[in-house]
Amino acid sequence: MKTSLYVQNMFHGRMCVLEVPSLPAALTPSQQRKVRALCGLKDCACWAHVIRDEAGNAIAIESYTDDGRWVLGYAYPERVA
Repeated sequence: MKTSLYVQNMFHGRMCVLEVPSLPAALTPSQQRKVRALCGLKDCACWAHVIRDEAGNAIAIESYTDDGRWVLGYAYPERVA
């Protein structure tokens, strides 16, 4: 079952929806480009993102892949039903 994630850039006020197979999950290169496009400025370093699943559970950036893509997981796994 796929999981929809809502990524909102709080600084610029833009949002996108990503689908991942399950959590934890590494973003694909196209998903990472979609997240970076939320800023809209080439050299901006705002990176003020809030990430939630469809149930409103907080999602955290757990780590990064070798090429810099996010690896996402639940921020509070004990709260996920």
